[in-house]
Amino acid sequence: MGGKAKTLEIRCSNFCVPTLLSSEEIVLPPCVDRKFEVMLVLQSMTSGACMSVLDIPLRKALQLFYAPQPLRRKILKEDIRLERRKEAGGTRSRGGDFYLPFWSDVKRHISGDGDLTQLTDDRMKSNRNFKRLYPLLKEGVLELLSAKLRWSNEPVEIVPQSVHGTLRIEDLGGTIRIKDALQARVRGEYTRIVYPYFSEDPALPEEGGRLGLWVMQQALTELDPGDMRIIDALRRTFFAPQTTPLQGNEEAVFRENYMSLIGEWERLKHE
Repeated sequence: MGGKAKTLEIRCSNFCVPTLLSSEEIVLPPCVDRKFEVMLVLQSMTSGACMSVLDIPLRKALQLFYAPQPLRRKILKEDIRLERRKEAGGTRSRGGDFYLPFWSDVKRHISGDGDLTQLTDDRMKSNRNFKRLYPLLKEGVLELLSAKLRWSNEPVEIVPQSVHGTLRIEDLGGTIRIKDALQARVRGEYTRIVYPYFSEDPALPEEGGRLGLWVMQQALTELDPGDMRIIDALRRTFFAPQTTPLQGNEEAVFRENYMSLIGEWERLKHE
């Protein structure tokens, strides 16, 4: 299940990249202090460059927005390497999503079809790469379910079909993807849509939680905005519209961060 892709012309301060681009020089207003990033973004769009940051999962975008500069650079450089491998006829794959088996087990645990502790132990026995982070993720999720989301003793039904959605940012040619969000019906009374943030570094700050909720609400338009949740499992925290209310500037902040990310990707590509 998912919402229809939504197209936005997102404004940052008093500037918006025009949806219809031409070869004419684009004059930016004085309020824009990132002219170089803007021009790199426009250059990449008009050149037809294929960039993975222009088709990016929400959790990866949030990680890159707030990552320390050395980590952000490292991630982007690796992304560029994989993109070049794909352009040469190879694949971007690095063996599948590291976190997908864990998230599948979380769904089984919540629905009563398994015990997360045992399921995690089984995963670690089958793959030694899971041994460090999976126990930390397990403890975080269990605390969230019992102490914060308070689902531990509640009858919870997991909707079989996961929630997917996309937010299309037309003026930058970008797509933000929400994939495999959990949809749960609690006590038969209310629904929650839970999207996980797994990154070890950085922690998801409050602003990032608000940006994530805003993207979810824009992308999953067929669902109740008040039901959206983002969990940062390693920090054992969650974000909800009721506890982390949107401030009204989320479009502008997301737009500014995303433009900066694309600009940096393009600069690194030409180093």
